[in-house]
Amino acid sequence: MHTVRKTTRLYMSAAWIHKGWLLLHLSTVSIAVIAGSIVLPYITSKGINALPAFLSHGGTFWKTFGGFIIAYIVFSMINWIMWRLSGLAAVNFSVKITRDLYRNVFDHLMQMSSRFFNDTFSGSLVAQTNRFVNSFERIYDVLSFDILMLLIRFIFSTIILFTFAPIIALGLIIWSILFTISAIFLSIKKFSLSKKAANKQSDTTARLADDLTNVSNIKYFARERYEMQEFRTITSRLARAMTWDRGVQEFIFAWQALLSIAFEILIFGFSLYLVANHKINLGQLVLIQLYIGLVI
Repeated sequence: MHTVRKTTRLYMSAAWIHKGWLLLHLSTVSIAVIAGSIVLPYITSKGINALPAFLSHGGTFWKTFGGFIIAYIVFSMINWIMWRLSGLAAVNFSVKITRDLYRNVFDHLMQMSSRFFNDTFSGSLVAQTNRFVNSFERIYDVLSFDILMLLIRFIFSTIILFTFAPIIALGLIIWSILFTISAIFLSIKKFSLSKKAANKQSDTTARLADDLTNVSNIKYFARERYEMQEFRTITSRLARAMTWDRGVQEFIFAWQALLSIAFEILIFGFSLYLVANHKINLGQLVLIQLYIGLVI
């Protein structure tokens, strides 16, 4: 846990140095999600809801649907521009962070004693350094794209759904809480397996790097068969650890998919019931399905 806190502080301090690019990226992603995931589905639902009256009573197409089409074009362009700006910000931010983290790790290693390097495989240090640096980008992608986008979709979808289908909005809140609790619980249970798999990956990389570095000595002492057998043993341990780690991950995915399917079926059936009883209109039915699909 101490290592996790220390790593988190290092990541946060490195990110804050480039807070300009960070804030630009997060703000443009937020605007893009609102425009693309909230506003465009809302415009779509309004356009669909205008169809029955137009088909029944006729009228001018542009007078009926022109405003929806123009609004759709405007927010589609906003969505496109914001994603392009976010991509530019993400590239600059991630490249600078990667550079800084590599420098920080290298500076730290250069301050270590000779005994430390004598007791540690150089291949293992290289593997851990790469994993430490690359993990930041993976973590940031999850935070900025998965979690931030999900929160924006969830908050705005729930607010809009509350205006015409409060029961469905409440159901979405309850389901999201249960889904999140189960995801956190299962992820905590899986953590030890992921850590073991990562350690085995480091062992494998370290052995491969050191064997290749000292291949002349291996051949000089005719140790090829021994090293090959040792490498097979190490990779077998890696395979077992990865099998357990990824197997449990697939179980988590399956459980989450089952929760999602069950909720989607329930919401779809209840939405049809509301339409049949004139509680919501056709456009609102479409909007419910779009918002629920985006959140799930």
